[in-house]
Amino acid sequence: LPANTGVTLYTAGMIDLLEEPPFSVFPAYSADLVQASTMGTGFIYVNTRRPPLNKSAFRKALSLAINRDILVAKTLGFRGVPATGLIPPGVSDSKSGTDFRQTGGDLIGPADGLKCLEQLYKAGYPSEDGYPELEILVVDSTVPTEIAKTLAEMWEINLGLKVKIKAVSYDQFLELASTGRFYVARQGWEGDYPDPMTFLKLFHSQAAENFSGYSNEDYDYWLAEAQGRMDAISRYKIYHLLEEKLMAELPVIPLYFSVKPYLVSSKIESVTYSPQGFPLFRAARKLD
Repeated sequence: LPANTGVTLYTAGMIDLLEEPPFSVFPAYSADLVQASTMGTGFIYVNTRRPPLNKSAFRKALSLAINRDILVAKTLGFRGVPATGLIPPGVSDSKSGTDFRQTGGDLIGPADGLKCLEQLYKAGYPSEDGYPELEILVVDSTVPTEIAKTLAEMWEINLGLKVKIKAVSYDQFLELASTGRFYVARQGWEGDYPDPMTFLKLFHSQAAENFSGYSNEDYDYWLAEAQGRMDAISRYKIYHLLEEKLMAELPVIPLYFSVKPYLVSSKIESVTYSPQGFPLFRAARKLD
């Protein structure tokens, strides 16, 4: 349906669910907004081999200086929600009907101007050498570039860092990122299947997608251990511990979870959504 036709039909009560409505109608229908997870996380690869990014305190300073609410509102609108971990919502936990993200909770927390400076000082700045200059590597298209600009502003304002943006073609991005020729790089990942492993395996020391150069023997060991566990409860306990380890050490800094917005009428209830964000009507019913 053309956007305006869909809005007209929804307003008239002729349809009960409208996929990706135009941004302009949200104020009038904010109570009907549903943001279904599409199993994707937008994040920053941090090159842990390159000083000062090899210091976890410096990486924590970068993360704490990011106001994810503002970042999402400015660059994604209703197509994103602030990240609270690496694993997005919509991925089941060990028991049916549970959600991994909900069980894992918020592992990132809010932006904090004081704490980010404390971490910066802990990492050895300010020092005689002054602040280092950072460069954000990004694929040259509208949304990634806008995200990079917003991050650069936040790091300049909250940490006093000098930040440049390097926008390149996708092929150039892969070449530079895979050979470690970058400082931080904006990227994202969509789960191939609804299991935390599709995200956690990215940071195995030998993984092709581990652009951060993260290398941790414990992490590799427990990743292999989780893959070999048949018992779901013990496997998912390991998954949570692995995610917590990544979020404590931050070779990757999550920014947002990708979502698909819908307007859903209050006349229907119990609509559920697939891991990819498509509505499922098996249990849905219409109220009189």
